[in-house]
Amino acid sequence: MFIKSLIKHIYNFYKFSVASVLLKYGTFEIGDILITTKCPVACSFCIYNCNLKGENMPLKHIEELCKGYKKHKVKEIRLLGGEPFYTDKLLIDSFNIAKKYFPEKKIKIVTSGYFAVNQQKTAEKLEPLINIGLKEIQLSFDFFHLEKIPVKSFVNVLKFSKKAKLKVTLNIMYNDKLLLYLNDLKKLKQQYQFDIRFGSIMNVGKAKLLGSEFKKTSKLFKFQEHLCKTKQNKLHHYLNRFSSSSCLHLMGFPNGNLYFCCIQLRNSLIGNLNNNTFDQLYNNMKNSYIKNLFNSFKWLISTKICYDTKCDVCPMQVKK
Repeated sequence: MFIKSLIKHIYNFYKFSVASVLLKYGTFEIGDILITTKCPVACSFCIYNCNLKGENMPLKHIEELCKGYKKHKVKEIRLLGGEPFYTDKLLIDSFNIAKKYFPEKKIKIVTSGYFAVNQQKTAEKLEPLINIGLKEIQLSFDFFHLEKIPVKSFVNVLKFSKKAKLKVTLNIMYNDKLLLYLNDLKKLKQQYQFDIRFGSIMNVGKAKLLGSEFKKTSKLFKFQEHLCKTKQNKLHHYLNRFSSSSCLHLMGFPNGNLYFCCIQLRNSLIGNLNNNTFDQLYNNMKNSYIKNLFNSFKWLISTKICYDTKCDVCPMQVKK
């Protein structure tokens, strides 16, 4: 047991080491902008604690994030929430700001698709964005969302997007219960053109309550293979949250907080835009990567619960 545990810690330290070098010398793959934490879906395990009482990001912070992401060569940005389509005007304003700094094909919107109760409602939400240049949306297709949103809504988005020539990517989270939807997904994939991204959950803090059903198993890899065997439907495979590639990721919150990698990790909070400029926060992060590496690894091997009871992540931990 001791040997097994030691090997695990050595392996995690290796991944943190690779990630720290990339944080120092690499560029970030994705820049996320959570334009709102308001959400009508309020999934049971929402890691951002989003609900109808959430807050919107000020336009000045959206502008500063887009400008900073562009300056520091972030490859693409995502506008998300919360539910970005729940705040239509803010989403349109955010997209117009993002267009000043990034090509339209590099600006993605992540949504639950909650609004797609029929084709008319779907068009009402998507057409205004398509008219100003939207090229791709990403649909969150996982067990948490499927508890609240019927498969029919996802179908309505796919159907409308095919007519409008809007690219769709399904963000799928590893989960045994998704095997129940395998046949539905295979049929949809044959009928509509969409890409697939697979993700996994880091088993710390509140996520420990989920048990083993979110671990990658041979069944889930077969599930992945079934969905991704044709070349025309690309597979974007997310590694787990401790991988070096997932660390090349920046995330801005409505309250001004800026994070790198996964927000569950100690020291992933870079700082706050209300107190410093984006450039100051970015440069401080680059200069303290060794400290972040060792502090995060120390937390990993010694803590069994969330490190901060005031973080943005966990509804169980957030103080009212």
